Amino acid sequence: MKKGFFVVLILLFGIICFTQKTIIMSGWPGNPVEESIIKNIIEKFNAQNPDIKAVWQPAGDVNQFTQKLMSEISAGSGPDIFYVDVAWAEEFYKINALYPLDLFIKKENFNIEDFFPNLLDAFTFDNKLYSIPKDASSLNLFYNKEFFDKYGVEYPTNNDTWFDLFDKATQLKNKGMDTPLVIAADFNRAIPFIFSAGGEVVNEDLSTAITSNNSWAGFKFYVELVSKYNLAVEPSALGASWIGEAYGTGKVAMAMTGNWTLGYLREQYPNLLNKTEIVNIPHFSEKSSMLYTVGWSINKYSKNKQESWELIKFLTDEGQKEFVEKVGSLSSRKSIASKDTDNIKKIFYDALDFAHPWKVQTPSGRFTRANDELNSILKDLFYNHITFEEAKIKINENYMKWVK
Repeated sequence: MKKGFFVVLILLFGIICFTQKTIIMSGWPGNPVEESIIKNIIEKFNAQNPDIKAVWQPAGDVNQFTQKLMSEISAGSGPDIFYVDVAWAEEFYKINALYPLDLFIKKENFNIEDFFPNLLDAFTFDNKLYSIPKDASSLNLFYNKEFFDKYGVEYPTNNDTWFDLFDKATQLKNKGMDTPLVIAADFNRAIPFIFSAGGEVVNEDLSTAITSNNSWAGFKFYVELVSKYNLAVEPSALGASWIGEAYGTGKVAMAMTGNWTLGYLREQYPNLLNKTEIVNIPHFSEKSSMLYTVGWSINKYSKNKQESWELIKFLTDEGQKEFVEKVGSLSSRKSIASKDTDNIKKIFYDALDFAHPWKVQTPSGRFTRANDELNSILKDLFYNHITFEEAKIKINENYMKWVK
């Protein structure tokens, strides 16, 4: 009897192994905390779905990842599901690399309405949805109350304008604070200033609008915080690799960064977080922020699309809950966001209402080279290696080459 029982078990195990589908998922590891969470989520999924085996295969940093992914998909291979950043989603859509998810959503009556509309819009092309947003982030202004108390300067507020930012940073500087603000030579960080000035990044014909009057005013204000007024520095000037680290070391009073910095500060600088308040980015004519999001997409060439869809549903439900709780991510789902008890994140959720998705529409779908060139121009402007007029000429003459 026992022998027969064990034979049945062996047969059942053999059938499960034989029919089990392996799903390769890929992305870039954000930090050790995120990496451990992803691995934990996969273990849970595999335990609940014995007929599917999910395997996490990260691929270096984001640049290495996109290059590797582009090469694999061009050859008709690659992971079954993968991260798609909103910044380059359109490029992958235009090379026909992504599988539309609308049929799965309709067939299963999947509650897509639970996701914030602006996040879904970021991954929608020609009225089809190609990615389910993993989570979201927005930009706000972090400030260290200790420095403002020390130098007797009023705290920043949600209603501060550019002039308030300039005034408070100048007061800190004049009273002995060497580095009031840390910012980066990253074009996406200048975008809120462009929109806040009533500008645009591209025109209707997809030519650049960066050098138009309003846009250039916002761009110029951002640059001159470093180049003209010496109120801001890059992270590298403080021996840091990124804005969150520069702020965490306690060498600056203010930093424009996102909610991902919360998890980092909690892990590395918990005492500093207790001294930190967060407000909206100072504005000119209207409030503005950035909307960053990464979605899960299915490779058009995957042979296991249904199984991949099952994994995406898990990742954007149970998986997302863990990211929201442990990393500081904003939920892309209204139902999970409503249960987010981390009050310090409320300001980031609020900013989603006026945040602009980090994507720039181009004729080719590609903005990567233009972004690199604009970052380089920003760096040169920070250190007065070129003039604003030279920068404007360079952008006007070369932008369409960069995006074709």
